[in-house]
Amino acid sequence: MGQGGILPLRQSYNSRTNLPKSFDYSQVDTVYQALRENYDGKLTEEQVLNGLKHGLATSTKDPYTEFFTAKEADEFNNDLQGTITGVGAKLELDQDGNIVIVAPLSGSPAEAAGLRAKDIITAIDDKSSYGLTATEAVLKIRGPKGKKVKLTIVRDAKQQLEFTITRDTIHVPSVESKVLEGNIGYMQVSQFSGDTDELALKAAQSFREKGVDKVILDLRDNPGGEVSAAIGLSGLW
Repeated sequence: MGQGGILPLRQSYNSRTNLPKSFDYSQVDTVYQALRENYDGKLTEEQVLNGLKHGLATSTKDPYTEFFTAKEADEFNNDLQGTITGVGAKLELDQDGNIVIVAPLSGSPAEAAGLRAKDIITAIDDKSSYGLTATEAVLKIRGPKGKKVKLTIVRDAKQQLEFTITRDTIHVPSVESKVLEGNIGYMQVSQFSGDTDELALKAAQSFREKGVDKVILDLRDNPGGEVSAAIGLSGLW
């Protein structure tokens, strides 16, 4: 104000995301009130708040941007350490929002049951998996050792299959190595976890002792993990 006019308030935007500094929650509150008054079921405040946080992360449509609850964070960290109780399959979220099997782990219940890479999980215990993050799907598939879980699978975009698999405790070393014919060292890194640095170093030392002059580093189907472990592996070279 000053010359007989009113200037609009300038909103501050982040140059990277193009998002405003403050957020208008009125529409969110409208949805909340509709749920509170009309939803035919039980909801807790924690469920609603966690749903909001998950929704903010998934609005990016980036499969690597997720919100973790404390329980989900614990499961994620356990997975990074290579000890899980489940069926033994690596999962990821594709660009269409499908839960996809990256690969069944060698010797796992998933492999024994016949699950394959690129299988799409459409339901877990007869409940649709659409809209779940990869972490949420993992938590639903995991459970006590000896208990069964039913997975509905779409294979090759045309064949629907059902698998009932008994969960088991699985320890997965992140690095496996051997010397191939022709004096070639082969190192497979299945994910970047807490033991990757140590196991990769031992494999590299073994290669040197055996005099290998070529190395194959196999990162196929590696879903990622700890950045520090990936840096440590890179440092070997």
